[in-house]
Amino acid sequence: MSEQRVFIGVMCTIAPVTIGEGALIAAGTTVTKNVPANALSISRVAQVNKEGTAAKRREILASSSAAHVQDKEHGAPAESSLRPNPQQQKDPV
Repeated sequence: MSEQRVFIGVMCTIAPVTIGEGALIAAGTTVTKNVPANALSISRVAQVNKEGTAAKRREILASSSAAHVQDKEHGAPAESSLRPNPQQQKDPV
């Protein structure tokens, strides 16, 4: 429930809480607690760093790209490609 003269910025997520009169909710804020009257509410999700994940993803992409190039060089048929070919038509059953 919100009182009068409340400003809620864009892209906010608001749980079922009470927002006091004259309160301001900053854009992108996730509101999970009651907001007192005339208060400014700002929140952001805590940053999480997953070490080594970017390097692992680059390795996966590099190995799949190398396999794709190798298929093309050896004239492998399109069905051996890692990605489906939308141009291929399936036989009607």
